[in-house]
Amino acid sequence: MNDIRPALIIIDMINNFDFSHGAILARKTLPIAHSIMELKNSFNNKKLPVIFVNDHYNLWQADYGKIIIFCKNEESAPILKLLLPEKNDYFR
Repeated sequence: MNDIRPALIIIDMINNFDFSHGAILARKTLPIAHSIMELKNSFNNKKLPVIFVNDHYNLWQADYGKIIIFCKNEESAPILKLLLPEKNDYFR
């Protein structure tokens, strides 16, 4: 079976950090987001799948654009700027 290809799964990186210690987590997440972005770009350049898996914040009929709008704030904006899903990425 030579059909096996890797996929990158990015879990819960679209976040509003609106919880106790969320600001601390956002600051600690930003350096990690840079590394994830580099890996994501590598997968995209190789035309390998990138899959975002995320909490939907009870917006069960929302697309990722609505979830991003919901999550965007001062804490999350620098991370979202790095890790927004692109046209060919998958979002669940």
